[in-house]
This record gives sequence, C-alpha cells and structure tokens, in this order.
Amino acid sequence: MTEESPFPPYGGGKIRRQSILKALSVSGNRVHAIIANKLQANLDHFKLENVTLHEFNEKPGKLHAISRYFKIFHKNRKRLALIKKLLAAEPIDLAFLDCYFIGQYISFFKKRKIPVIVGTENAQSRLNRVRPAKNLLRKLEKYSNYILQVIHERLFFNRADAVIVVSENDRLFHKKFVEENKLHILPNFLEFTKYTPTGEKGSYVIMTGSFKSFQNQWGLTWFLENVWDEELSRCTQLIVAGDYSREFFEKIKRKHKHQNFQGVQVLGQVKDLNPHISQARVSVVPLLHGSGSRVKILEAMALKTLVISTTKGAEGIEHENSIIIADRAEDLKKEILKVIKGNKPGYYKALAEKAYQVALKKYSFEVNRLKLQDILDHETLHK
Repeated sequence: MTEESPFPPYGGGKIRRQSILKALSVSGNRVHAIIANKLQANLDHFKLENVTLHEFNEKPGKLHAISRYFKIFHKNRKRLALIKKLLAAEPIDLAFLDCYFIGQYISFFKKRKIPVIVGTENAQSRLNRVRPAKNLLRKLEKYSNYILQVIHERLFFNRADAVIVVSENDRLFHKKFVEENKLHILPNFLEFTKYTPTGEKGSYVIMTGSFKSFQNQWGLTWFLENVWDEELSRCTQLIVAGDYSREFFEKIKRKHKHQNFQGVQVLGQVKDLNPHISQARVSVVPLLHGSGSRVKILEAMALKTLVISTTKGAEGIEHENSIIIADRAEDLKKEILKVIKGNKPGYYKALAEKAYQVALKKYSFEVNRLKLQDILDHETLHK
C-alpha cells in the first residue's frame, strides 16, 4: 500500500515503486497493490503477473480541511473497508506499507497478527530540514512539515517488524529511532534489460529528474548561475529533461532576465529518456541537498554515460570511484570541459564502463529481487 503511484514510471520514486512491484511479482508472490493514481494513468497499460491493482485516491475530508497535520493519526475509513474486503477474500501473509504518511495503518495489521514492513525512499525529515526557505511563510511551512515528519517517523516506524531503507546513510539515520535488527537496506535498482545503450555519444551534457523536487530546482539554478557560462556554451550544449523542467526553466529565465542561457535546451517531460541519456557525453548531477539515492545516476551508469556529480548528488550510491565528484563550481566546470574537449577519451570510457559493471553488480533487478524476497521470507516465517 502506498500513497504514491508507481505509474507512469517517471521519476526516481515511481521507478523504485514499480521495480519493487515487479520484483514481488517475479518472485511468485500474489500481491494486492493499493495505490493512488492522481495522474489518472491508464492502469491497464501497467499490468503485472500476480499483481492486482486497487486504485485509491484519498480525498481530503473534514479532518484534513481542519488541519492536514492530524493526518498522521487518521486512518481513512474507505481505505480500511477495502483492506477488510481483501482480508475476507483471502489471508494476507504480510503488509508492505510504502512511503510517506502511512505508518498509522501499522496497528491495523499488527492487531490481526500480520507482519508489517515499512518502505522508505529517503530520510524524509532530514531531507525536509535542509530544504531552503526564503521567507517567513515558507520557513513556517518547512518547520511545521519537519515536525510532522519527525513525529510520524518516531511514533510509528519502530512498531513495524521491518523498515526498508535505500542506503547506508539512511540506515544510520533511522537507527536513531528504529531497532537496528529491524533495518534492511534495499537500494534503488533497475531492470537492465530496459537500459540498452543506443547511438554514438554526442557532445552534450544532460541533467534529468523531476523538477518539482526542490533538490533538482536548487541544483539546476545553482548550476546555471555558477557553472554554465559562455566558455561552456561555445563547446557544448546543456539538455535539461524531466517532469516540470520546462516550466521551472521559464521561472529561472524570468528571474534572471539578463543572464545568457545560450546552449541550454529544455525538453520537458519525455516519454523515453534513455536515448537522450545514452547519447550524452556527460550526465551532470549538481545537487546541493540529498537523501536516499538518485535513480538518474543509476540510469546513466546503466547506459554507460559518464557521471559528474557533487558529493550530495552521489550520496547513497556505492560507485567505487566510477563517478567524478566535484563540489566547487569551478571544479565542476573544469571536469566537464576536460571530457567535452576530448582529454583522455580512453580513461573516461573506461570509467563509464566501470560504473556500468558496478551498477550491474549492486543495483540490478535480479540481485535486489533476491534481497527483497529474503526480507519478506524472514518476516513471514517469523510471523
């Protein structure tokens, strides 16, 4: 059960949720997936063997209208009715509650002696705490959300039988309020069969992601203000692609009317990003805030495209020095120029190949399908 939809699989969180559903399916589990479908995707296009999708879009009620902060204590009656209906039809061996404000449902399953796993995709309160806020209203919103997330994590997570995190950094964070033996690392992972490198490498740099995310918004803004300049625009092109990228770039242009954005092409949301990533010379990840790990880095690794990232951008990924790390604007620019100008092409090609092998070993579907099934088997057998 998740408040978010895995479909369509645009953005890291959706890709993670779809990968988990597919892994459960391939392992032979019968899955009832209660998902939101706020984008009204045609779920018939995303059918998986052994998975029955139950669409549930929670509408704000009176309690939510009074204050959304009570949501962490509130169980939706219609959602509970759906779960009870499923329970009446067949026994449920395990409940997987995935992401955000969903911990209040743990007690429902525990009372029925059903083991519960809570899934996370980042350290939510820690991430929100570092979110920039420019004015008083935004600061109030930020800190109220932060407090809400802290309460939710501390109040509910340790009641679950297991908590799944995506990285060692996130494990150390959750260890502060969850018993260590309950914590399991299941990294973001990809079906490599969907990521076949195509075409020759071009001379452009690409940045992808959902630009509704504040991390990507601030990262792109910082990159354009401090890294992208006339020298770079003369020898390469920056392609920006992903959900809300076009709209956000227009906001940047309105704010920086006198800045030169020559050489920047914004594609918006693209149905298939793989050819664009595959043919890029560099995938750049200039993030200043982070938690969890970036699926866009794994996608570039799988497509044998060299990654240049800040430390925060690469957080959570064990890349074995196959990613170039540069935190200062001048260093980031210097590394991009070296690659674009053709310095040591053999070295950079070998680095991208190494990244591919690392991703195949640690972040591929089959490796992590088995990890997930081990976690499920352990929790179910200890019911």
